[in-house]
Amino acid sequence: MKRTKYGLLLIMLVGILPVSCEMEPGEKTIYGVWTCYENGPFGPSTFLLDIEEKPGSSGEVNIHNFSQLGANVTVGGTVEASNLTIPQQVVSDGSASFHISGSGYTSDEYHTMSWTYTIDGENYTASLTR
Repeated sequence: MKRTKYGLLLIMLVGILPVSCEMEPGEKTIYGVWTCYENGPFGPSTFLLDIEEKPGSSGEVNIHNFSQLGANVTVGGTVEASNLTIPQQVVSDGSASFHISGSGYTSDEYHTMSWTYTIDGENYTASLTR
């Protein structure tokens, strides 16, 4: 009888403990939605962008709405530790093509990022926050 009581008590305790093996979006990871404060040749702008892990590829990311090019434009990058590299690439929004490259790093436990990049030879800097 005591064994049954202890077994039921153990099941109840385990049932109420929070269990999570996956990180919440944006929790100590580069993935998720960021607010981007960009400075470039056309002046400052603020917008949202999304960084997601490239499906089936460890360390590679897809960046959506990079420099406000649109959610349907995907810029590729690689992540190693807290560093992001955007290799030289050409992306298109359907009506124009853009030559992009750059790099950045995260800090403050993935709550902020700093980027420098070029688009068609023009220099940009950006600060990103959660």
